[in-house]
Amino acid sequence: MYGHQMFDEVEENKYALGIDTGCVYGNKLSAAIFTDTQNKEFSIIQTSSLTDY
Repeated sequence: MYGHQMFDEVEENKYALGIDTGCVYGNKLSAAIFTDTQNKEFSIIQTSSLTDY
């Protein structure tokens, strides 16, 4: 489901994160920062795109 699938917001489910939020289309660039991989703790950071490419 995550191959080339863009989402308006980060898509979270039990086993995966979809962080393609369409920066190239003028939406947002998203990243997952894992603070504790053993407990699966993470935070999401995002920044807006400057333009469509």
